[in-house]
Amino acid sequence: MSNKRKWKALACELKDWGENVLVYHFPSGNTHLLNPTAALTLELIIKNPRTTWDLAQQLSSILELKFDQEVITHVQVILDNLDELGLIEPMGLAPS
Repeated sequence: MSNKRKWKALACELKDWGENVLVYHFPSGNTHLLNPTAALTLELIIKNPRTTWDLAQQLSSILELKFDQEVITHVQVILDNLDELGLIEPMGLAPS
């Protein structure tokens, strides 16, 4: 999967649920429980569609992590999971 792939969020609502976040997906009526990092990733995409690379950089900064391939890989796993749940979808590739 390309780091330049841009992601957008689908219609959903987030609510804090203890240490996790509940997400209601309007199109399907499904509710999902996300960990804080996955929820933060989704919140960033809801605010503005972003690439995998952009999300990895932003999450590294917010969570005070070293920006490296491990972070990019972890973010890609989160994006794959959010996509599988139907909460986000790819928009295509961002311009170089």
